[in-house]
Amino acid sequence: MDEGRDVEIDYGKVPIFPLPETVLFPGMLLPLHVFEPRYQALIQEALSGSGVLSIVLLAPDWEDDYFGNPEICKVAGVGVIEDYEKLEEGRSNVLIRGLQRIEILEDFVAGEFRCARTRLLDNQLPSGGAESLVDANETLRNCCLSLLCNTKISVGSEMTARVNKTR
Repeated sequence: MDEGRDVEIDYGKVPIFPLPETVLFPGMLLPLHVFEPRYQALIQEALSGSGVLSIVLLAPDWEDDYFGNPEICKVAGVGVIEDYEKLEEGRSNVLIRGLQRIEILEDFVAGEFRCARTRLLDNQLPSGGAESLVDANETLRNCCLSLLCNTKISVGSEMTARVNKTR
């Protein structure tokens, strides 16, 4: 798919893909391995149109109703499918590019998957503008580095290098 294309978003009916511990930020790429039939249907529906869908964070205690309609967070990222690879056994790999932040006003079932009526959220900077975020950004970076340095998992050094690279 063409990253530079204009994307038409119908905010009245955005297919939603609820996931635990996953968010989609504007401008970021999110690779997904899709294996559940309901989400394969969602991907096919998106591909038959503008390629738009929303990645929505599942609310706490989502496990109690995973195969139903678990609660979702009300702010999400909307994106477009940039790449699609069909695999065996009804699975696929997709690459989603984040476009915007949206607010979920109402969600509903549409066929095999959920959709939402949404509205675009503007990016709001504090009154001091982007410059006023420099100190907070540095504090956050230092906290991340501290956590990564104290982790016992092997990804720690790789992630530390990535966080240091953002300076």
